[in-house]
Amino acid sequence: MRGLQGAAFAAAMSAALAGCQTFAKYSFAPGPQQQVVTRQGREALVSSRAGSTVTLMPMARKSGTMARPRMVAIIENRSRGAVTVHYAEIGVWDAATDRPIKVYSVDDLQSEAQGEALAGAILMAGAGVAAGAVAANNVGTTTTYGTVRSPYGTSNYVWRTYNPAAAQAAQAAGAAAGAAGAAAAFAEGERKVQELESIMLMDQTLQPGEAYGGAIEFNLATDSGTGKQYVVRIPVGEDTHELRITATSVGAS
Repeated sequence: MRGLQGAAFAAAMSAALAGCQTFAKYSFAPGPQQQVVTRQGREALVSSRAGSTVTLMPMARKSGTMARPRMVAIIENRSRGAVTVHYAEIGVWDAATDRPIKVYSVDDLQSEAQGEALAGAILMAGAGVAAGAVAANNVGTTTTYGTVRSPYGTSNYVWRTYNPAAAQAAQAAGAAAGAAGAAAAFAEGERKVQELESIMLMDQTLQPGEAYGGAIEFNLATDSGTGKQYVVRIPVGEDTHELRITATSVGAS
């Protein structure tokens, strides 16, 4: 009965935690020559200037409230000449404090992914060695308890034997499991690095009529009365687009 009660309690707690889960919902405040539209179920802001158009929208319909914002920017060159978009010139400000917020380049994010992969690999390898040591101790050592009765009385004894072959096999199994986990961590890190290469916005020259899009990621703003507020500034040739974003917390649907 205790096992059933424990399982029921765990299920109830999981449901309660799931019910409390919140997500960030992004909305936009249009300025002059800007309009809010819907793209693939997400709110987006379109900013039009004489020589360019920028469309900004969240990369995902839902993201964790503590996750760094990742936006997709689609930039169209409407001028008569080629223009080059420089990622380093894109700026983000905390609208509540007017302080600049760090914008992450693809190099920043790839280094971060590789660092996380290395840390994960070290953790998995260490866990495998530790698990192997515990298993070796449990498997390699056999403890026997007994009682000896004689005309002089009764005495208890403990007899321990050690099997080095079984212990070595357990250690090897733990090390192998750790190595497999480390390899999986490295593989996941490499996958993230390649993914970032394909989705992040980078420097790009746009010919007249050409469009280009990619992701922009930046730090979280401080909380204000209505949520986290951002100003994203994207220069395109002679145009500068300022786009205002608000992130509010909503319950899971």
